[in-house]
Amino acid sequence: MEGASGSLLEVRDFAIRYGKKQTVQGVGFSLAPGEVLSLVGESGSGKTSVIRALLGCLGGGGTICGGAALFEGRDLTQLSEEAWKKLRGRELSMIFQDTGAMLNPVRKIGSQFIEYILLHTHSIKTKEEARKRCCTLLGRMNLANPESILGAYPFELSGGMRQRVGIAMALAFHPKLLLADEPTAALDVTTQAQIVAELLRIVRESGTAMILVTHNIGVAACVSDKILVMSGGRVLEYGATQDILHSPKSDYTKKLLASVPTLGGRRYVE
Repeated sequence: MEGASGSLLEVRDFAIRYGKKQTVQGVGFSLAPGEVLSLVGESGSGKTSVIRALLGCLGGGGTICGGAALFEGRDLTQLSEEAWKKLRGRELSMIFQDTGAMLNPVRKIGSQFIEYILLHTHSIKTKEEARKRCCTLLGRMNLANPESILGAYPFELSGGMRQRVGIAMALAFHPKLLLADEPTAALDVTTQAQIVAELLRIVRESGTAMILVTHNIGVAACVSDKILVMSGGRVLEYGATQDILHSPKSDYTKKLLASVPTLGGRRYVE
């Protein structure tokens, strides 16, 4: 069941600590089914820590030290490891910045993808069924000849192809919430645009909500319903995308918007 407000996710006064140092504090936002929220800010602002905390996979000794994250009424900060196993992959899923680092370099794509499918669902029972599902998902990401992709090792694919594989895996079970950690940062500009368009199309078609971490406010402007601007582990600004773009309140947000280059007399954050 969704919360009384109709939201899928309610984050309230979220705080994160690494060791004795509190690095994120006072983060709050809400997300409805099908909405896209972008977390924008410079490196080290706490964006990735927030989404990793939401997936229960903070690294480096990080811990949630305050606040709540209510996902359909369940506080993610209070889940057991067994509850997390049932939630990750199926209802909450993540696209990492470099999918190549997530994939096992000595196993073929098909071996890993099929195992992932069989591990997370009971409706698909055979490897052949899982293989057909993998091909369908790879095809949705505009990867030509999915069978050849399944037969390849990660190092045999380009960065853009590996990232598409990662997105296909993340969307395998139509998650209710997708967390995307700068999913195009390591790619060339043309491939970035293609993958952002493909990702947004699939998210909109499936009704999946998405939190996108990016340092590029231009990208956020194109894909988001809401934007949350972070700096130094704090929220500087949060609201509807058009409000942030046309009536920014913080000096930091104004500087981010001013940094977007002008082309042909137009800045692409409109």
